[in-house]
Amino acid sequence: MPGRPQVRRLLTYLVVITTFYFVVGVAVWTTARAGMPVVAPLLETPAARGAQLILGIALFARSFRSIPRRGAHPVKPIEPMFGESGCSARPVPREVLYFWQLLPGPPNW
Repeated sequence: MPGRPQVRRLLTYLVVITTFYFVVGVAVWTTARAGMPVVAPLLETPAARGAQLILGIALFARSFRSIPRRGAHPVKPIEPMFGESGCSARPVPREVLYFWQLLPGPPNW
């Protein structure tokens, strides 16, 4: 139904989404708070500190792989799904396509 969106439906949608994320946040917070007395002593061990250091260094090093090098081949744009003129939606900006291609693929389960 094109035209002006109904305010009641939009507000209902926003309230449902907000309530869902609030409930999920409270559940995660409660679980983390209850589990911290058990987990905190384990995170204080030298092995856990070393694992955190290695993980931090690995994540820092991995962050530089997202930056294209000079002279590297440019990222090919994604082919349109419905052909050049088959889709009536607005075209996606080139920058969005570039960053989309930097994301890792789906997990191989």
